[in-house]
Amino acid sequence: MGLPAEKAVIMKKKSILLIDDNEDLLDTVKDMLEDLEFRVVTAKDGRDGAFKFSNEDFDVIISDINLPKLNGVDFVKEIRAIELRKKKDPTPVLLISGNIDEFKSDISLLNNVSCLEKPFTGDDIQEKIDVFFDKDGSKKSLNGERRNIKEKTVLIKEGEKGSEMFWVLSGCFAIVKQTEEGKNVIISRAHVGELLGEMSFLDNQPRSASAIAMEDSEVLVIKNKRFLEIIEKQPGWFRSLLKTLSGRLRLANEKLGKIEI
Repeated sequence: MGLPAEKAVIMKKKSILLIDDNEDLLDTVKDMLEDLEFRVVTAKDGRDGAFKFSNEDFDVIISDINLPKLNGVDFVKEIRAIELRKKKDPTPVLLISGNIDEFKSDISLLNNVSCLEKPFTGDDIQEKIDVFFDKDGSKKSLNGERRNIKEKTVLIKEGEKGSEMFWVLSGCFAIVKQTEEGKNVIISRAHVGELLGEMSFLDNQPRSASAIAMEDSEVLVIKNKRFLEIIEKQPGWFRSLLKTLSGRLRLANEKLGKIEI
């Protein structure tokens, strides 16, 4: 599982949390990563991995999905909760399994996660790790800056153009739609961990509703350009799926705007 020497330059001085209950695979992957001059911390179950993560920062996490005590999917959910409390960007996670398809629906709901199916070669795992970093070795992220939003502030205005999506880190937002009679109605609310502005973000159409802070809140600004870089690497059907879902949500919002509440 040796890797090209030129690849190692990008990866120097970065740390990885490696989690697997298979000692042979754990040792093999650890040796490979150390050859790339990573500093590797290992754990043999999800609970131990979550404990080590809570006490130390890592550049990447590589974890088996079928783990004792806390499986890989639940492990990611737990560390995302830790990051949310600490207001940290989500650490890139590479989940590995002998049967990725079994977990795809759960994995699709996780942020900043990639997958790799067993068996894999050194080149396979190298390619997956490289996706998390720019050419200069800096960490890629879908995330932008954090933004504080005061109570009653309009974050998104219906009808305007927008190329940003927002992830709610704290607080709550009212999603407001204007009816044909010009009346503003609250059609839903967005709480911590939910997204705002995702339809315009995906289909480049005007905002379908307004988002107003119901209390002092904080959001993470996600730039369209970075997201599109990731999407372009996905199969064509996946991009089509996102556009289809966005179109259906937009149509549903338009219908809500015609309902007198």
